[in-house]
Parts: sequence; structure tokens; C-alpha cells
Amino acid sequence: MKRFALLALPLLAAACDRVVTEAPEPPALAAADVKPAVKPPAPKPAAIREAQLEGAWSNPGGNTAAFQTADGGKLIEITCHSYGADAGGNMLEVWMQVPAGSPATSIDIFTGSGAVAVPVTVDAATGVATGSIPPFAAGVGALTVGQGDMRILADTQAYALENSTALESVVEACRPIPAATPKTPDEESGDTPEETPPKS
Repeated sequence: MKRFALLALPLLAAACDRVVTEAPEPPALAAADVKPAVKPPAPKPAAIREAQLEGAWSNPGGNTAAFQTADGGKLIEITCHSYGADAGGNMLEVWMQVPAGSPATSIDIFTGSGAVAVPVTVDAATGVATGSIPPFAAGVGALTVGQGDMRILADTQAYALENSTALESVVEACRPIPAATPKTPDEESGDTPEETPPKS
């Protein structure tokens, strides 16, 4: 009996060793227990503030249209400057008073026939935005309506005001129709000049 007990000791020791060294595997997580990564919320776009302005357009200069508010302040001024054909021709230059610290990079003007965006830079000290655009650039035709409502947007500040022929006249004058090539006397009479036959 002692012999059998002695022979069984190595087997018991081996069994105990397996129990101690073999750790149980962790249970698999169910799909419901796996939480997806949470994305940070997208920033909300800044709200547009709109002000209805009473006032009127005028032509303080033959090549300038300006909108003056009812309290006497000047909101925007659009001027046609001629730099000559060699220097780029005519340009529409925009001056506008914007809120202090405005990060505006363009002045967007909306009318009943479309919209035009004028790239601008803002003087932080004065709060004045200035920029220019060629009179034949895309969208400039929106400034030649001469009536109805107008909306001007500078970053998140919008202004609603009346359109005017004062602005239309300045923009139209800045877009001259190219002069026609003068006709020769033969073209005016309708005669076709005779060709001289080649010498033989």
C-alpha cells in the first residue's frame, strides 16, 4: 500500500502544478459591451446678425455711390477708378464701415439679380474694410438692378437696405462698351474693292 502511495505522489504533484500555472482565459466581451469612440461635437456656425437700415444712396461724386444712414453715418461707398489700359483699366473700389475687430475677408452684396463678393482687408484701428473688383468680374451685374432690396454681409453682420439707381449708374459707367472699329469708305458704301489681277 505504501508503495502505491509513493508512486502516486509524482502524479499528484504534476496535477497540482497544472492547476496553479494554467490561468483561466478572460471571458469575451459581448458586442453590446464595446463602446464606440465618442467624437467631439462639431462647432456651431456663428449666427448672422442682421440690421434693417433706413437711409438713402447718393452720388457725392460723378463716379461714386454712397449709402448714408438716417442718422448721418456712412455705411458703404463704391467708386469707379480708372487706371488706364496699361494699369488694369477700370476698377470698382469698395469702402465700408464694419464692426470693430471684424474678421471679414469679403463684402458680399445680394440683390434681386444675384450676388457679388468683393475681397477686402479690414483696418483693425479704424474698422474700415476696403477692396476692389474689376467691373466685368462675375456677379458685378447684380449691382446694376437699380431697385428693390439689397443685403450686404460682412462676416456675421448683415445689413438690409434699399437699392438705388445711384449705384446702378456708377457701375454701368464703369463698364464702357468697347468702341466700334471705324469703317472704311468702301465698307460704308457697300462696295467691294476690285482685286488687281496678277501680272503675267
